[in-house]
Amino acid sequence: MKAWLMRNKLWRLVCEKEKKPSSTKTEELALWEAKAEQAAGEIYLCVEPSQRVHFRGHEEDPIEMWKRLERHHLSKKPGARFNAYDELFSITKEEGESLVDLGTRVENAMANIKNLRSATMTIEQLDEELSAMALIRALPKEYSHLSMSLLLLDKLDKDVVMEAFRSEELNQKRVEGANFARASGRRKGGPYRPYRGDMKDATCFTCGNKGHMRNECPNPRTHRKAGTEGANKAKEKAEAVIEFAGKASAVSEEEALSTSANIFHWNTDTGATSHMTPHRDWIRNYTPYRVPIQLADSRIIYSEGYGTVVFRPIINGKQSRDIELSRVLHVPLLRSNLLAVLYLTQHKEFEVLISKKSMKFMQRSKLLFTATVDDNCGYLDGHTIDTFENVHLASTLPLDVALWHR
Repeated sequence: MKAWLMRNKLWRLVCEKEKKPSSTKTEELALWEAKAEQAAGEIYLCVEPSQRVHFRGHEEDPIEMWKRLERHHLSKKPGARFNAYDELFSITKEEGESLVDLGTRVENAMANIKNLRSATMTIEQLDEELSAMALIRALPKEYSHLSMSLLLLDKLDKDVVMEAFRSEELNQKRVEGANFARASGRRKGGPYRPYRGDMKDATCFTCGNKGHMRNECPNPRTHRKAGTEGANKAKEKAEAVIEFAGKASAVSEEEALSTSANIFHWNTDTGATSHMTPHRDWIRNYTPYRVPIQLADSRIIYSEGYGTVVFRPIINGKQSRDIELSRVLHVPLLRSNLLAVLYLTQHKEFEVLISKKSMKFMQRSKLLFTATVDDNCGYLDGHTIDTFENVHLASTLPLDVALWHR
């Protein structure tokens, strides 16, 4: 597209090298506006219909159209640069390849890295980011959930990575401690204590007769049968607890670290039973929680925890008050972020108004947030606040929204 704009002598205007004349220069301003309209039309016709949602409302501004397309398709996030660096250092000479062709591949890889790098990035920032990337690259496969979450951040430095490492270790210790307590037979009342009273008053929990304890029951078959039935009931109960992810599917590690911006949007899904996200760094007050989730292709994946997520809505182009989504499931293998629409309408008295290009989420006649409809999918307008961003929430969050899942 850039080459096409250059061929038609429109690129200098789009990249802002050709500045807009002042209003006093009437003839020059008219010529500039005519070129701007031509550039906007060329950009509009060059992109696929499904991509035009990215510059909706700016169809007559070619400069803003280009910036928005670049922001969505050339994501300058650490995850994209990590992949680009990994590709660069993975280049090896192929059989039959000339040394000149090898050098060309290296140059192309470096050009990709430069395109993904911010124009204002300093050498010190680059060194800091490379150190953080080296730490992430050193993680073994069992920490893939942590590396994926870190590489989805907008900013990556060594301090952020080390803080995430410390949080991960503390979380693992808490889980190990809970597992050890369960394995040791601990209960709320403390460790097991043997019965010390008169045995004739003791009642067996297996057969119901007095005079002996459960571990001394003369009918062990009854004991085993009861234990088997209890285990089967527990298994049936566990299998009954399942969430549904609507039309969503699983994501691979390569897709999660790609330059696509789709994984950062909230999809308004009418088939999802709970809010879900693959982003660990979005979730506050994280609690480990494992539950099976059925995908659209009937495959089963599992959550790793749940917590709250803060979302900042944009309504009619203006920033609205932050809202807090409670009990959002963390599902690392999920392809997208899901907002459970039917749960809100059926259980929380939400009213959803759907038109051809938008969705409005109302509660008690108050508009709380909106979504843009594109290609039969609705995406929330706004962005999510991750846990590493220094954000101070309003002292009075909308209570009805904060308690969606409590």
